[in-house]
Amino acid sequence: MGSLRTPPAAVPARPRPTIGGLRASGIRGKPLTTLVVVLGLGTAAAVSAVTDAGSKGTVPVWVIPLVFLLTEVHGLADRRGISPGAIAAGSAAMAFALLEGPARLAVPSHVGAVLLMTLAFGSVRSTVFLRRLGAASISASASVAVFGLLRDHFAAGDWRPAVLAALAGGAAAGLIHVATSGIPGLTSGERFLEALLGLSSVLAGGALAVIAANLVAERRWSLAALLVLPFVSTALALRARERENRRLVQLSGLQESLQMAQRAHGLESAISQLLASTRRLVDADAAWIVILSRENDKRLLAEICHGVEERLRPVGLSLADDAAIRHAVFADGPVTVSIDSAPADIRAAFSERGVEHGLLIALRGDRGVHSVLAVGRADAHEPFSDAEARLFQTFGTHAGLMLENDSLEQSLNELTVLKEELRHRAYHDTLTGLANRTLFYDSVSQALAERDAGRRVAVLFLDLDDFKTVNDTLGHSAGDDLLLAVAARVEREIRPSDTAARLGGDEFAVLAEVLTEEEAVSIGQRLLDALEAPFTINGQDVAVHSSVGIAFAGNHTGAEELLRQADVAMYAAKRQGKRRLSVFEPQMQEQVRARHEMATALARSVDRGEILVHYQPIVDMETGALVALEALARWGRAGKPLMGPGGFISLADEIGLMPEIGRVVLHEACKQVRGWQRAFPDHSALTVTVNLAPSELHSRQLVREVARALAESGLPPDRLVLEITESGVMHRPREALRTMEELRRLGVSLALDDFGTGHSSLAHMRDFPMDVLKIAQPFIARLPHSEVDAAFVETIMRLATSLGMHVIAEGIESPAQAASLEHIGCRFGQGFLYGEPSAPIGVTRYLVAPHLPHVVENEVAA
Repeated sequence: MGSLRTPPAAVPARPRPTIGGLRASGIRGKPLTTLVVVLGLGTAAAVSAVTDAGSKGTVPVWVIPLVFLLTEVHGLADRRGISPGAIAAGSAAMAFALLEGPARLAVPSHVGAVLLMTLAFGSVRSTVFLRRLGAASISASASVAVFGLLRDHFAAGDWRPAVLAALAGGAAAGLIHVATSGIPGLTSGERFLEALLGLSSVLAGGALAVIAANLVAERRWSLAALLVLPFVSTALALRARERENRRLVQLSGLQESLQMAQRAHGLESAISQLLASTRRLVDADAAWIVILSRENDKRLLAEICHGVEERLRPVGLSLADDAAIRHAVFADGPVTVSIDSAPADIRAAFSERGVEHGLLIALRGDRGVHSVLAVGRADAHEPFSDAEARLFQTFGTHAGLMLENDSLEQSLNELTVLKEELRHRAYHDTLTGLANRTLFYDSVSQALAERDAGRRVAVLFLDLDDFKTVNDTLGHSAGDDLLLAVAARVEREIRPSDTAARLGGDEFAVLAEVLTEEEAVSIGQRLLDALEAPFTINGQDVAVHSSVGIAFAGNHTGAEELLRQADVAMYAAKRQGKRRLSVFEPQMQEQVRARHEMATALARSVDRGEILVHYQPIVDMETGALVALEALARWGRAGKPLMGPGGFISLADEIGLMPEIGRVVLHEACKQVRGWQRAFPDHSALTVTVNLAPSELHSRQLVREVARALAESGLPPDRLVLEITESGVMHRPREALRTMEELRRLGVSLALDDFGTGHSSLAHMRDFPMDVLKIAQPFIARLPHSEVDAAFVETIMRLATSLGMHVIAEGIESPAQAASLEHIGCRFGQGFLYGEPSAPIGVTRYLVAPHLPHVVENEVAA
């Protein structure tokens, strides 16, 4: 029933108008009917124009139209089309008209009788009316034409031309009936018997017409009147035969409709087929069904109204539809609805669909009422008969059980699909579709349990290098796209017998059974090579590489241990420089254990005060004067040698400790340098440079921490330089730029460290707010012997100077390097030539020296 809504334009909200008994339904979509009408009326006009008057007959002229009117009564009861009985009656009237009246009157009398009786008393669709009109026109024209051709070959008054002409007209009408409407539900044998019955009826009608014509010609009126009895008896017999045939056709249609609905795939298709079958079965203009729910007031509605279909969809329940549903549910059988007499509370449910008469039935199954089915007709003069209501009830009974079974079957199918889906989700990665950790672990366990003596089980552990940079730079959606692309390349490179999995994050694994270790190494190398080519993500080229660890199962290796060994080998590959492959070796386990212990100790180092700060001088190479100190972190672990940043900074960054270590270095350096400024007036402008790790640069607390360190130490902001690496900037460039601008607003200077390595780009010098550029030590090491490096350093010098930046050369270890740099024009330098990183107590010697390099005692630098 659905919610009350305004019908679409194709569905009128009012009953269709009628002209007399003719329902104005239009003939769109009925090209054959239209053709029959045009040809029939055209033929009738042509035949009437060329037909001569012929015999004047022995009966008054008005008798001929009257006979046609009387015989046409037979066709009024059939609102679907042209029945065999109506064809026989029309043929009998035609034979009588050709024998007793002017032939010219036959065509207009027949056509006029159809038109008059339909408009005056009939209640049929316009398509049926036009079909009858066309059939009458063509059959009458055929009869008159055949009669005109034959009568000259027979003696005057011979009955044979009239009967043959009537037979020709009846055959034409029968052909039109079959062509335009057909007889549904009959087999080919039944169709032949139906045609034979029609032919016999036409012959019998013709015979009666001949007898009647002869008796009238001899004016034997009493005997002619007796012919009414056999004529009426024949007509009644034919009518009974037609009713029985229609009943059989309806039963056949009922069975066929249910079978078609049962053959439909899925509930929605079954409902659509059910509505079409229901509408066809009872000759309705509209059919709709509401599937009920016990959980809420939502219903599923599907309908076909005046040729417009709306598929199954959820709707709200209106008051009118609710009332109609309640009437159907509490009724013992079908509810017959008429707009004139129906209760007001259900009238709207039918009138809004443009129907005047309807049938309503609740569809029941073993679990009670589950749906309500309704049909309707738009013609006010065409109510549903009791026979149609009984047929509708029978159909509804079977349809209710069928839909319940179909619904149960669909529920079982959906449950099976859901179980399979849940099982797949439980064992597969939701993003890439690869096996997940659980399935991969089970697969490894099974492979270990079933391995052949001559084969080895290998696990390849693959981890993407610097994947976090992609996520942070392009966003998590781009990261997901990249993981999908990586998964596709991994699957492409492995063998059909191998199993690929995504273990989580950017970690992938492959299970392979191999004959030799070289075979597994070959698979790992293919994986590395496959990831060398850039990926295109959201229109951008993204370069991402991987590190691969391989582990082979021993005789007693379990699945968990094998995965752990492959993981250890992968991290060994990363420590060796990434973008490489490593095969597990037993000593790696000890390295991992030692690294874990080191990470544990490092995590407690800040609280224990083990993070120390050493300082390396930066000098003006022209004068040898000390101008700045670079603060460098050291780990003074109890009972262990002093460790430089190369030994623990990467681990600290890996375990997320760098912000804490950086905070200690920053505060200590600001405090210490401010103390030296006060203690040594000649160095009141001494500057300190502090390195920032990438994780520090992107910390939201950095700017606040720098401001606090300056405030607590009293160090002027312009005496602090924060060193940032190019890789740190490129980690998240927009966020990094925002942080740098905030630091500049504090008055702090920024230096780009290790320029010439990593993501080196001249654009960084232009786009980022840098004050100082530090040239990396590898370019200084080959001076003065490398002209290429000298040219490179000179180019960087000129560009930086033109941008107003100071340049510091790092790693100067010899006077020759210093001289070469001075010749190029580099003013500031740093390196062992001028002094090694020293503890605060050793920095005093740098501060009191008139110039550097200066001899500093070894114990001071320690």
